[in-house]
Amino acid sequence: MPRTHRILIGSGLLLAFLLAAFAFYLFGMGLLPFARGSRMGAYQRLWRALDRYYAYWDMAPVTAEDLKARYDPKIVDADAACRGQSGPCEPYRLALTAMLAELQDGHTHVLPLPPHAFPSVAVREIEGRATIVWVAPESEAERTGLTPGDIIVAVDGLPVEDALQRVPAWATAFAAPHTRTYKRYANLLMGEPGSQVTLTIEDAAGRRRHVQLPRGGRFSTDWKPVEGRRLEDGWGYIAVRTLQGDSGLVKTFDAILDGMMNAPGLILDLRSNGGGNSMWGDRMVGRLITHALPYGKECFRARHPYHRWAKGCHTLEVQPRGEPYSRPVAVLLNTNVHSSAEWMAAALCTTDRARCFGRVTAGNTGNPVPFYLPDATVYYSTGDFHLLDGRRLNGQGVVPHETIVWTLDDIRAGRDPDLDAARAWLSEAASQK
Repeated sequence: MPRTHRILIGSGLLLAFLLAAFAFYLFGMGLLPFARGSRMGAYQRLWRALDRYYAYWDMAPVTAEDLKARYDPKIVDADAACRGQSGPCEPYRLALTAMLAELQDGHTHVLPLPPHAFPSVAVREIEGRATIVWVAPESEAERTGLTPGDIIVAVDGLPVEDALQRVPAWATAFAAPHTRTYKRYANLLMGEPGSQVTLTIEDAAGRRRHVQLPRGGRFSTDWKPVEGRRLEDGWGYIAVRTLQGDSGLVKTFDAILDGMMNAPGLILDLRSNGGGNSMWGDRMVGRLITHALPYGKECFRARHPYHRWAKGCHTLEVQPRGEPYSRPVAVLLNTNVHSSAEWMAAALCTTDRARCFGRVTAGNTGNPVPFYLPDATVYYSTGDFHLLDGRRLNGQGVVPHETIVWTLDDIRAGRDPDLDAARAWLSEAASQK
């Protein structure tokens, strides 16, 4: 055989070996969705990945050793229950869901989630009571006469205090106590899709009545991922409700901001933004600054291909972009601001670029990566975000400059105290120029 042929064959075999080794490496990390392996094998590989990459073992309310020891037999039983069965193994998926919920980490969970649905209302804790704060237009809830400010005193005959204990652990698995409380009330009415829930309602006059609502179904909404308008007093207002999506989110933000460059002040509403792609958040903030803006750092325990094999801590910094809006900016926050939306809040609220109003954010960040198992996909946290002062964001959140407490009267009157406080500050800032 000619020497050239031997070299080509040797090179091909070496390349094949390297590709096979890399594929085996990715398989071990659970990154091959088409090669998930057996349930028990995937479970053991998941634990090896968690042991190496998981960011928050030191914050978890349980130790890795205890958690694994308690769930090993449960996974064995779940696998045995589904042996020979076609289709997804629900016991296996539910056992994994329960196990990861014990970590109380909003970025570490199993997908798909257990089936669930809600009636067409939103519930929050206001003045210590389960309060309806939103009713979907043209919904069954609206047809029954429910209005914002109505109080829920019982769910399916159970006092609210007892009904709150029924909210599943996976729905409240967050590091920050204030976020667990928020989610417990927000998920108070969650149940099986298509089921009915009976509420005992108390209105503003103290009158009580029973209302039955379906969980699930369609209702109209005017929700948009990014939208803006000029307020009556001339301030610009932009609501960024999600960072999930493509670069169209940034294009929409830019188009709105371009039309508000002469506004004397801007209100950026991040409330209930659950996060998404931090790149889009950085690009939006880039329009509000004139120089590079460091706002924190992110740390990884070990090298992972999803993070380009980075290890240790690296600085997070926003770069200015396009024509800057350099006038005063007020930011609205609440406890339902999560993940990369909290990075936006950190960039604006902890660097003196903006004045922030509302409530402390969720404290829920983690830069999760997937791990593919039979019947489910696990996402687990790998990134530990630190603010400029060294505090961890996870479990604490971004604290606004001015904490605004909502009241029942605010809900019933349709007032927005966060927005009112931001407008008052912008007026004061303008008067001092």
